[in-house]
Amino acid sequence: MRFGSDKGKRRGPAGKGISCRSRPLAAFRGLLRFAAFCVFLCPSAAFFCPDANANPYGMDAVALGLSEQGFKDLYDLDYAQSRATFEMLVRNEPDKAFSYLFEAGALWWEASNEAGLFKRRADLRKRFEEDVRQAIAHSKPLLESNDPREQTDGHFIVGMALGARGQWELLERHWLKAYFAGKKAVAHLHQCLDIDPDYDDAKLGLGWFEYDVSRYSGLLGFLSRHLLDVKGDEAKGLDLLNTAAQHAVYVSKQAQIILASIYIEDKHDFPKALEMLRVLRRSYPQSPYFQFLESVMLYETKDSTGSFHEAREFFAPFSRDEKTSQPKLLTLLCAFAPKSCPDRDQTELSLGWLRQAISEEESLKVAARKPGWGPREHQAWLSTLYLYRGYAESILGLRKLASADYERVLSDYPAFWDNQARARFCLAKRCDAKALEVYLKNLAMPPRAK
Repeated sequence: MRFGSDKGKRRGPAGKGISCRSRPLAAFRGLLRFAAFCVFLCPSAAFFCPDANANPYGMDAVALGLSEQGFKDLYDLDYAQSRATFEMLVRNEPDKAFSYLFEAGALWWEASNEAGLFKRRADLRKRFEEDVRQAIAHSKPLLESNDPREQTDGHFIVGMALGARGQWELLERHWLKAYFAGKKAVAHLHQCLDIDPDYDDAKLGLGWFEYDVSRYSGLLGFLSRHLLDVKGDEAKGLDLLNTAAQHAVYVSKQAQIILASIYIEDKHDFPKALEMLRVLRRSYPQSPYFQFLESVMLYETKDSTGSFHEAREFFAPFSRDEKTSQPKLLTLLCAFAPKSCPDRDQTELSLGWLRQAISEEESLKVAARKPGWGPREHQAWLSTLYLYRGYAESILGLRKLASADYERVLSDYPAFWDNQARARFCLAKRCDAKALEVYLKNLAMPPRAK
């Protein structure tokens, strides 16, 4: 996702040639766009969580509670806990198609935010693929039912599961398999609406499909319109997404997130995106995912003071548990980075935010802070800002400036996390974008069994 006024270009399969020039804090842009790799071949956003007031078909209160907790953990970026919760859901409800679809959706969301996850973790890839197969298999009784409600649930589950499969085939560059999976997904979602025009959950996948396809250009646009007769309708897509955001039972929040991404990336309506993010934060008040995005949007709406304040609010609890917080940095810093993490354009623009943040933080008085933010948090925050400004300067070749920032981390601030070890490493060795990406991926890897 881009933050800023440059109009993006989509062309070629799997995002080849995508323009991703960003504004400050652009390293966080991919957090909103669920289907960044999903083109016309696979329209379904195959990850969703049930609305708090919903009752997914055939699931009891315990199962519903597990699914809600699993997605809360996911948005808190507690991936291991989320996976454990969904494993429990599948064990408790092994015959329910929704169980497998929820787990597949959570795994896909995690993989889409941590590039290369399925290549690093073959066990998670196999689990995702098996969940998709099981979701489709356990939907068969629903599709064959005489109950229209069961039929619509079956078509919805199969449509979403096939959308997930299409996304994975696309990432694997299996173009024809991806196309046919996506085509079948659309057909099942349309069948939902044929049976029940008010089955608003199906409108998420169909709306995203209509909107995104309408904006393709170049070779991808030519192929979709002239060879596959897939054209898309932007206005229709937005209308369907808005309906899903307001009325869907299972995917209302995901529709809100996709709409927010459109307001940011395509429409550049940052106030409206900020408004939608604040609605989502009321549902997930502890989520660093949504909180940091709110900080980004405040900066985009020219409220730099509000952005820095929100970033501090995010950092205070985040800083207190190194073991659980550091693995989340990969998602926060690298989700859907176009090629490397971060790229040069992102780094140049993010450097401006870091410079302003340091200037403001240095001028603030710790005594004026509210409870929960004292000398320790103030020193840790400044140490981290200087370290990451050093990273940005290193990536941009500003070696003298970077060295000064690394030296400051070592001399002016007490030990916090591994900031001092990282500063020493970057003073001694090349600390470029690739080195930073490797470091973040290592943090995200589970600890080795002893």
